[in-house]
Amino acid sequence: MPKIILTGINGSNPLAFLSSLGVFRILSNNTYEPVHMAWSNFAGAYRPVFSWHDEDTIWNDHWYISGLLACAIGAPAHPPPTEGLNEIKRLEEEYRVAKKKLAKVRKELLTQARGLGLKGPDIQRFVETSTADMELSEIRLRAIWLYALSKVAYSAELSLGKTLSVTNAEFKEFANRIAMTSSATNRLVADLVAAFGAETIDKDTIQPTEFCFVSGSGQQFFLETIQKLLQVVTVDKIKSALFDEWTYEDLRFSMRWDPQDDRRYALMWSDPTATGNETRTNWAANLFAYYGLSLLPSFIEKRKLSTTGFIRSSRVFSWPIWATGISIDVARSILSDPELQRRPLNQSYLQLRGIAQIHESKRINVGTPPLVKTNFTQSRVV
Repeated sequence: MPKIILTGINGSNPLAFLSSLGVFRILSNNTYEPVHMAWSNFAGAYRPVFSWHDEDTIWNDHWYISGLLACAIGAPAHPPPTEGLNEIKRLEEEYRVAKKKLAKVRKELLTQARGLGLKGPDIQRFVETSTADMELSEIRLRAIWLYALSKVAYSAELSLGKTLSVTNAEFKEFANRIAMTSSATNRLVADLVAAFGAETIDKDTIQPTEFCFVSGSGQQFFLETIQKLLQVVTVDKIKSALFDEWTYEDLRFSMRWDPQDDRRYALMWSDPTATGNETRTNWAANLFAYYGLSLLPSFIEKRKLSTTGFIRSSRVFSWPIWATGISIDVARSILSDPELQRRPLNQSYLQLRGIAQIHESKRINVGTPPLVKTNFTQSRVV
């Protein structure tokens, strides 16, 4: 069986691991024969190895494989005209202003209702009746904005907005709509939506995935960043990310899943805010890592959000390195195996599952609100 090793991917880096999952998912979605993935110790690190029975695939040509992946994800996508983007921005701002005004009015009406001696359901009824027209207007403005956005979104899941901060009702309606256009053989978009987060009964908005590291700080937003990555990731950037040593030549558009994004003063040689010392990243790695989230859904467990791969309550991402070639469905099973999250690990069980190593990296917040940066720490072998 022909094989290809992604020599640029180091399995000890959480961003690189997620990228390998993304490549696995994209290849599995775009080949007739089942794709298998394993990890091989090569050049001092565990690196992903892919194989499948396809006589038409030119396995020894890195450019061919990179082009195949670029075509599959539609990168680079051509940005819409400037006037179209300006119109979407205007519509979004109009919706945001209406939403903020509605929240302010509701707060004032709550105070007014209590002053009138209303209690319990009467307060809610008073507020809802008084703001019914404003709420309908807000819903209409949001629908207009998202409809315009859907016309330029490079993939259906990106039409949710530019952030994952949406209400439970909005997310449920969106997820149901996506589910109706999905099937057992066409489920990538649905799986990505399942990875975004989940509705809760304790909050009005969904709880986003533990992988949501960009949510507005530095004017970077989760879904908007993916939209921009699809515009800038080219075949040569894909080849460099998958087969060459990472040199971090790209500015901005980072999902912050690489420990190198942790730019605290104590970890750097020079001032991280100095001119010429801007944050650099790997665009293609970030984009494929996003697709890797399709194998790591989020769900509600005991009234709290759980994200596949994260150890509950510790914010630690734990991932396996397996030695035997497996299919995408077997990978789902391994990634969701609760034994990977138990400490101490059951080494005998892991050996039976063909797992050579378990790595883990902690999600940390640096700074004080609203200027908080979220990063992964350097990984360690458990």
